[in-house]
Amino acid sequence: MEKQEEGPSVCKPSQGSAPLEGHISDKTTPHSEVKKKKKNKLKNGKGSNNPPGGKKKHLKGVKKSDEKKEKKKKKKMMKRKEKLKKKLKKRKVKEAREEDSEEEDQLLVEFELIDPTDKYKDNVRILLRSTELYSNLKCTEELVSIICDQQNIGKFLCVANGPNVGEKEGSTEDPADDTTDLPNNSDQNVVGFQTIINLNQYEEIGALKELLLQKVKKVNVPDYVESVKKITSLLSSNEAKNVGLLIGHRILNTPITLVPLIHKNIIEDVFWSQGIEDLDDSEKKFYFFDYLLFYTKVYKNEQGEIIFSNYEEEYFFQHKTYHVLWNNNNVKKFYEVVNGKNREVTYKEFVTIFVIPFSKVGDALAEMQRNVAIGGAAVGGPVGGG
Repeated sequence: MEKQEEGPSVCKPSQGSAPLEGHISDKTTPHSEVKKKKKNKLKNGKGSNNPPGGKKKHLKGVKKSDEKKEKKKKKKMMKRKEKLKKKLKKRKVKEAREEDSEEEDQLLVEFELIDPTDKYKDNVRILLRSTELYSNLKCTEELVSIICDQQNIGKFLCVANGPNVGEKEGSTEDPADDTTDLPNNSDQNVVGFQTIINLNQYEEIGALKELLLQKVKKVNVPDYVESVKKITSLLSSNEAKNVGLLIGHRILNTPITLVPLIHKNIIEDVFWSQGIEDLDDSEKKFYFFDYLLFYTKVYKNEQGEIIFSNYEEEYFFQHKTYHVLWNNNNVKKFYEVVNGKNREVTYKEFVTIFVIPFSKVGDALAEMQRNVAIGGAAVGGPVGGG
């Protein structure tokens, strides 16, 4: 193939085709000049996205789309911030409402301990029935009368908000005998009672002693053989020992701080009765107690620990000399707080009778007061043994 000289290019016609006349003329630009023009175009910005001078020129379409995306992002961020602010406001309002509701739910109540009186027989009867321990007792009315008439030993717990007991609206006072006749609804403020009754003092409640004896004798467990004998002996009519039945009941939400105070007042009543100079010795002798007897319900958890119905009984039980325990064939549901959540549990119900020396009552009260003062054991806390 021969080397082509510089100059206008001439195309020879090929076989089977017509010559390309007019398509390539003498005005054809040499190859070297084409290269120069391309370079000039690039320098002038033609055929490139860059403006003259070599600076980049952003495409309008791209710029608009980027701005739209940024605006959308900003709007989303603003919406999120507004939602968070609203949530925080709602949370604060909710917390404030809960605090207000808690403050509104708190009811300030003042309590008063008064001496027993027969004006509150209906309340005592209802409270006694609530224990579910004396439902089959044949001398219930006699027992209620003794609780109300034994004014030297015992205390009634009353709500003292508003007018004091005996000074309610609608009450009438007789200046002649200095007595107050309370209206029918005036006894609604009694929410608890506690007393000690000598089981050998009152013949009219002999059926109560028989009930307790039957319960003890039915316990046929080897571990309690000795306790059955001792308690039976103490409850026998020919026994010279003075056994006092600590009996009482109160509403469930009674402040726990009142419990030691109630029992302290009752023990003070006993000592006061022992020191009455003009009291006949035939009566006074019944107030020198040798033992206190407890007849109450308890529960056992999965670990076999005893849980008492009443807070104070745990402390008295620790000083027991004899006790018996039997299954009541009943169960009760409780709510335990586990990891900040309430959990429903079911415990078997038992009944126990135990006695403690009267000389140990002071020790039990002292321990109870200490724990209440420091916010110690909870109501119905578990006690080992059984």
